[in-house]
Formats: sequence, C-alpha cells, structure tokens
Amino acid sequence: MGEVVALRVTDLSFGYDDGASFLGPLDFEIGKGGLTAIVGPNGAGKSTLLRLLVGFLSPRRGAVLLGGKSLSDLDLQTRARRIAFLPQDARLPDDLTVRRIALLGRYPHKRYSLFDSDDDLRVADDALRATDTIQFAERTLSTISTGERQRVLLAGAMAQAPELYVLDEPTSALDPYYQLSIFRILRGLCDKGDAVVLATHDLNLAGRFADRILLLRSGKAVAYGPPASVLTTEQLRTAFDVSFDVLEGGADDCPRVYPAELVEGVRS
Repeated sequence: MGEVVALRVTDLSFGYDDGASFLGPLDFEIGKGGLTAIVGPNGAGKSTLLRLLVGFLSPRRGAVLLGGKSLSDLDLQTRARRIAFLPQDARLPDDLTVRRIALLGRYPHKRYSLFDSDDDLRVADDALRATDTIQFAERTLSTISTGERQRVLLAGAMAQAPELYVLDEPTSALDPYYQLSIFRILRGLCDKGDAVVLATHDLNLAGRFADRILLLRSGKAVAYGPPASVLTTEQLRTAFDVSFDVLEGGADDCPRVYPAELVEGVRS
C-alpha cells in the first residue's frame, strides 16, 4: 500500500494584487505520520507557503487539499480542528497562565459552551506533560524562558488535537537543548500518526528528523525528497549561494552539512 497523504499541494502559485507570482508552481505531498521540513534562504517564500497551507492566504492558481478536500471548501472551525498553526511571531498576553494557553487549543472543539470541560482540562494537562511544562501550569507567560514558552505554545497546538501541525521556525533563537527537545516532540507526534510541516533554517536538524525536505529558492523548488537526496553540495549551493561540505552517513545515517565558502559575486 502507498503512503496515506495528509496534505496535497497541486500546481500552487501565489502573488499579491496584480504583480507577478513569486511563489510556485509547487507540487508536493505531506504524508500522515511524516515530518516535512521547508528550507531555503531568507525571502525564499517559506512563511508565505505555510500561510497558504493553513488557508490564511488564497492561491492564485492551484490548490491545497486536506484529506482530499480543498481548504477553500472547509469552514474555519473545521480547519481549526484539523490544522494547528504556530507562526514565528506568535503573540499572546504575558499575563495568561501556561494552563490557559494550553486550553486555548480546545476552543475549536467547543460547540455550545465557552466553559472548560473536564475533558478539556485533561487534554490540556496531557499536552503540558508531553512538552514537560506541566510544572509551569499556574505561572504566567511573562515568568518563563523563551525555550519554555516555545514548548508551552506547542502544548497549546497539541491540545488542539489536529491531524496536521504547521510551524514557522519553531526553534528560532533557542539554544541546542531546546532545539533538540522541540524536534523530538514533533518526531513523537509523527510516530503517533500525525503530520508535521515546518520551516527551519537548521539544515542539520531537518536532515536528522525530517522524512522529506522541500528546498526553496525565490519561490521555486530546487529539490524535494528524502534528506539525503536534497541536502547535496550542488543543490545547497544553488539555493544558498554558499559552498557546503556534506558528510554522509553517521550513527543515524543522516547527512551533515557545513557551510564552507561564499559563492562570490552571486548576490552583489
């Protein structure tokens, strides 16, 4: 049997107003139980693509299909139940408690009451335990560190109980310990059958944890596929204007990439 597809992107293009399309055309699939990493230089279109994948932007051409249905055919509550989105600049009031942030993820599932049920509380606390933040449950957002905050926001997404997680730079500005912690949590979600797609600048974490990588440059796909087929010296040079050393294999059989030299004159 073939891979079960959670999200399918077909002939997707995007541009603002009457300007030319600057993203696409793109065609790729995100499989259930898989982690897809979107990588590329600044301005490649990673954040724009993520907003198209959750329906915050409408494509100029093509479609985004969730479980075989176009996002445009799904109402907002249905989308919120099935997709959790964590933007890079998520902003919440600093006086919210950690448990309240986790409980925000339950709102798409409420029908007739705004009050938190026993089930809501159980799901929220389970998400806090899974992200190792339950000990901060009664503390406010302003009293925890950046790394702890990122895990709390992820707990809110997990409490949403979606089938697809879409995250924009979830480990930005975090130290290696918290970067690894976040990626391990996301990998665990995939192992339970959920799908994850994220944008990241960390090529080595993408190579270690992703099942597939989409490498973008100027809104176009340079490569898409398993990490070893994407993180090559030639394709990375094309995308980033940098020469890379790529080491194959290792204990986890993942490629390791290291920037070597600038490609002079390309961005002058």
